[in-house]
Amino acid sequence: MLPPESKRPTPLSAKPHRTPLWFAVAWVVAAALSLSIALPCTAQAAERTTKPRSQVEDVPGEYIQLETLWVPIRNRAKGVNFLGLVVRLWPGPETRYEACIASAKIGDALLVAFNKDPMEYDIYQDDKKLLALITNIVHSQVEAKVYMKIETFREFVLPDQESGLLTITCR
Repeated sequence: MLPPESKRPTPLSAKPHRTPLWFAVAWVVAAALSLSIALPCTAQAAERTTKPRSQVEDVPGEYIQLETLWVPIRNRAKGVNFLGLVVRLWPGPETRYEACIASAKIGDALLVAFNKDPMEYDIYQDDKKLLALITNIVHSQVEAKVYMKIETFREFVLPDQESGLLTITCR
């Protein structure tokens, strides 16, 4: 036997949803405070990164991190999946300017090479083979002395703060 209509609980969806006034005020105050704190930090970062590429010698940082590349990987069923790849280029001390200028061209060359001939999944998973493949593509674009070291990551990584400044300057 069901209880009378007046004693039945009302479903949550039937009740009108009202945001308490104190909650709305607290949200607005928190948003305003977060903007006032974030804007000076962003302005300082922008001020430090506004150097042109011609002044890259004055920008701190040890490496240039390319944007995450989504490269086609041929799977075992002969289909293609796209997986992420992060490449860090470590410029030589005397070739910092040349490395900075070439970094954009390198990212494009990697994408073109991988789209022309998607790599096998086994190569993508093997650190040595992947690094050798990327090193060959990089050295086809610039001389070997331009970059002292090349690193690859299959997961998303952020550059450290100083190298992030160099990365932004060279993009």
